[in-house]
Amino acid sequence: MALALCILGIGAHSLRAASRVDTKKPVTITAKVADGDTSAFATEYKGKVDIYLYRIATMDETGTLTVDDRYATAGIDLSVLNKKNATSQDVITGIVDPAMEKAEQVGKDEQFTLDRTNGDTSATSDPLEKGVGLYLYIPQRSTEDATSRYAYEFTPYIVFAPSSTFITTGTGSDEWDYNPSFNLKSTQIERTGKLRIVKKLDQYNISMGKQSFVYDVKGTLDGKVVINNVYKIDFDGPGTNDRIIDVDIPATTVLTVTEAYPGSSYKPVDEEKMVVDGLVVIPYEKEGDPIVTAEFENTYSGGLIVGGIAAENTFIEDENGDIHFIEDVVE
Repeated sequence: MALALCILGIGAHSLRAASRVDTKKPVTITAKVADGDTSAFATEYKGKVDIYLYRIATMDETGTLTVDDRYATAGIDLSVLNKKNATSQDVITGIVDPAMEKAEQVGKDEQFTLDRTNGDTSATSDPLEKGVGLYLYIPQRSTEDATSRYAYEFTPYIVFAPSSTFITTGTGSDEWDYNPSFNLKSTQIERTGKLRIVKKLDQYNISMGKQSFVYDVKGTLDGKVVINNVYKIDFDGPGTNDRIIDVDIPATTVLTVTEAYPGSSYKPVDEEKMVVDGLVVIPYEKEGDPIVTAEFENTYSGGLIVGGIAAENTFIEDENGDIHFIEDVVE
């Protein structure tokens, strides 16, 4: 876990204390990037991380913990700290998970920020007056900016404040440390986005029936093709139709969209705009987020070819990694 917490139990916490806890003394809590951390977050991330703190248990002068009144109905089980051979998963199940469910309702006690834009490897909260106790820390999901390729998520856990080297490692000094720290444990998440193709048909010959327009979509990222497929948009009258390509395209993919089939008896208003290239995929994570868009416009050419044919390809990968496609022809 991000915090090397030795599960010694509340009793051991009290018995090994060199002195009584000063319950009136302020505490601070520090979040750190661990020495020797080679993760993408530690080596590449240049953004900020907000850390939320929640005091879920109070501490008396002997170091004994009591669930905070605000979390009395959360189902927090502090007895796991007395359990012999307790694991980090025991702490997550008995303390972290139920505390997190209640924390949003209760509200955070403190918030501070680790700023990686300047290369900082640690950040410390403001002093928490009369704040001794057990804290749940929840580092927030973070991105460098709204369009960046990756997001980072972090493991929430607990920290004693005050703590001691003996409490966190099982050996060493048992002197109370009123500025305990924990290491951030991160996971890199690839963000994805969508593509919207917008088609405007200025004029339409209703006697010719339904018309289909076909678009070739190709996208590259890091020199590799990550999407290569065709999609169609159908019309049964003049106006504007669109189609959202919802296939989780990796963010920052560069797309080229080509109108491969402009419809029978229809032509582009501007033939130079049959290809839209250089579109960069934007992360789409919630309703209302922007979607990169390719726009096309056609009009009736005066021809009398009835109907249109469009083929939509679905690509599959076999056990050898070779790519094949199934062609679905629509008349």
